Amino acid sequence: MKFGPKLLLAALTMAAGILAGCGHEEDEQIVASGGMHTLLDVRSSVAAKIGNGKFMEAREEGEAFLNGGADKSGRLAWALAKACAQLGDHDRALGYVVQAVNAGAVSNIQVMDEPLLGPLHSDLRLASIAASVK
Repeated sequence: MKFGPKLLLAALTMAAGILAGCGHEEDEQIVASGGMHTLLDVRSSVAAKIGNGKFMEAREEGEAFLNGGADKSGRLAWALAKACAQLGDHDRALGYVVQAVNAGAVSNIQVMDEPLLGPLHSDLRLASIAASVK
């Protein structure tokens, strides 16, 4: 049986995608406008937006991916905490800090030393969350 180059390329691409996802349960996938996006794709995009000061865009993209659910890895939640803190949405930012802490994605030192969480440093709830980290 002879396969055409397009079919072979499609099969190899699919196999590589399957193998790349093995053992990465936190890399959940979602169909969004434009196709499949993994948690890793979204985290990278959100981090880039935060790095460019586009905090609202970062928050919108991350929350659209989570679609009301929690981030089991805690890494996207950590990025969203930074974006929300910079936007002045302290309650939402603290909620994401709790998700990141509960997932074990950050340490108490990271919680208290993160410059983008600066607007929260005077909030006693942040100190309480950091103190709860084991």
